[in-house]
Amino acid sequence: MEYAHQEKPVAGKIILRAGNEKGFLKNRMCVNINVSDICNFSCSYCINSASKEKAKRILDKNILAQFIDDLEERKNDTYQFAVAGGEPLLYPHINFLVKKIDETISSTNKMIKIATNASLLPEKGESLYAAAKNTKIMFSVSVHTEQIKIVSFAKKIAQFGHHDDIKCKILFLPGKLKETKKMIDIFSINNIETILSVVTHQKGIPFQYSPEELGFMQQHPTANHKQLFHEYTDHSVEEFDRITRGLHPEKFNYKGMKCCAGRNTLRLAPDGTCARCFGFLRLGEKFNLSERRLRNIPELSTYCVCPADFCTCLTFLQTPKWRLPEDKPEYIRS
Repeated sequence: MEYAHQEKPVAGKIILRAGNEKGFLKNRMCVNINVSDICNFSCSYCINSASKEKAKRILDKNILAQFIDDLEERKNDTYQFAVAGGEPLLYPHINFLVKKIDETISSTNKMIKIATNASLLPEKGESLYAAAKNTKIMFSVSVHTEQIKIVSFAKKIAQFGHHDDIKCKILFLPGKLKETKKMIDIFSINNIETILSVVTHQKGIPFQYSPEELGFMQQHPTANHKQLFHEYTDHSVEEFDRITRGLHPEKFNYKGMKCCAGRNTLRLAPDGTCARCFGFLRLGEKFNLSERRLRNIPELSTYCVCPADFCTCLTFLQTPKWRLPEDKPEYIRS
């Protein structure tokens, strides 16, 4: 499916190629799977609270199984699965999902990254390792300091083990400085990687931090949401913060570029719909896998033409994009 477009100059130039270099060299498959809307937390700043009120969707087990079977038929070099929710450890088929990937995907280079609030990690984590005999497991933990007893939570995660597989993003709220420092100390002693993230209200209004809290955040690694942007017209690599998109939207214009979204990236929602990326999803392009299998959707097995002025999701931002035929990835040429 192609969209009408006009190429717009970026700083007087046209972006000829974008994305992560590894994506041009390796035939990678990156999949976002949202398994459900269900969560055991009720964060005041939750960006998904509106959708959670509307539906409690749970991804059908049979759709999930067929989806993974069809991914294996593509024979990509590497597979990376990002599993999210809601809270994915509440998904009744989470062990099935991990085991199905482990046993079905034949690539020796495959990884499952689970985005979790970690409240159930000590209870359910070991069973996931047991199901993933040949698959790397990672936990991307969002630490919601509003919802937990901070110190006891930190001790539970530390006691769980597998510290090299855990990365913690602490949602730092005003008034939680003392407990947060204690948590970071516990994580540091156990070699668990942590970063701080500023929290905003649902409407995007920042919380008010004290001078002491602001000073602490400046001293500790923080989540800055920087994305890599490759501009090959002059072989330079520039980094942009997400806010840069609002200041310089022309620098994020990928519209009209050939893109591997769909061939190398897919998004599966709890209602069983599949899309190649968020840009196409905003245009209404999604496929119901209860009606058609992935293997029977040819639009999602080849490259496409990007419809988006910008891309903010790191996975899809790293997907190969190009204008000139000679920049096309080698694995597409053959």
